[in-house]
Amino acid sequence: MTDDLWTAAVGVLRENDLGGWTKPAPRLYPYQWSWDSAFIAIGLVHVDPLRAVRELETLFTAQWADGRVPHIVFNNEAPTQDYFPDPGWWASQKFSPPAPADTPTSGLVQPPVHAIAAWHLAEVAGDVVRDRLRALYPRLVAWHRYLVTHRDLDGRGLIVVYHPWERPGTSRTSRNALQMPNTTASCGWSTC
Repeated sequence: MTDDLWTAAVGVLRENDLGGWTKPAPRLYPYQWSWDSAFIAIGLVHVDPLRAVRELETLFTAQWADGRVPHIVFNNEAPTQDYFPDPGWWASQKFSPPAPADTPTSGLVQPPVHAIAAWHLAEVAGDVVRDRLRALYPRLVAWHRYLVTHRDLDGRGLIVVYHPWERPGTSRTSRNALQMPNTTASCGWSTC
């Protein structure tokens, strides 16, 4: 990687850093996304190991009582017109008893890449992050336990995907527009 590319990449991470989590894209994705945070932590550990582990810690503070890690953690400071469906549309706090009472989230999940991210942080930063990762470990176990007990319906080790947005990297694709007729491929929702 060239010095210019490194500098530019670190600049994007810093510009989108909100202290405890990083916006994947300031306007398109103004909230914290589950799997994005895992990959952001993997990159951040090479720049700031403590900030990298904080990315995961912040995400897991929105973990549901059933162990689920929601695919979106909403930021109350972001204008709701910046993204649809917004927290009011999901209404997880109102209709889902296991949802966190003080943090608005979606009810969907994304691929469980967080343990891979934690492992990478441990390999790269070692003792600098070890105690904080050790504290995060029970939450990672609860997350995987949720997947095994609530998403592996026939015990074959295959996780059920209930919604197209739970598949990695396909939330705003034409493939989803075909499966979800009220959406458009360009913005994901006809109301954008």
